[in-house]
Amino acid sequence: MDPEHKVMRFAEQEARAKLGHRVRAVVALDGIAAGTSGSVMQVDEIENNGFELIIEWDIRIDGKHQHDWFSKEQFNQYLIDEPT
Repeated sequence: MDPEHKVMRFAEQEARAKLGHRVRAVVALDGIAAGTSGSVMQVDEIENNGFELIIEWDIRIDGKHQHDWFSKEQFNQYLIDEPT
């Protein structure tokens, strides 16, 4: 990644509005298969008014829930919202 590249993160209001939303991975990610569903379970302030979403996946590995953090940029690139 370009060291000059600034990671695009969510504003607080935008991040909190996604809490509870269902998502699906469009590509394989860190041991999570493409097509796996999950929920936005928490937001994490990484920098001043720069938030990432924490996804809890619907699968368990070794009996444990799996979680991943997504910046806005990553969310838009690797996840899609599931229809409600």
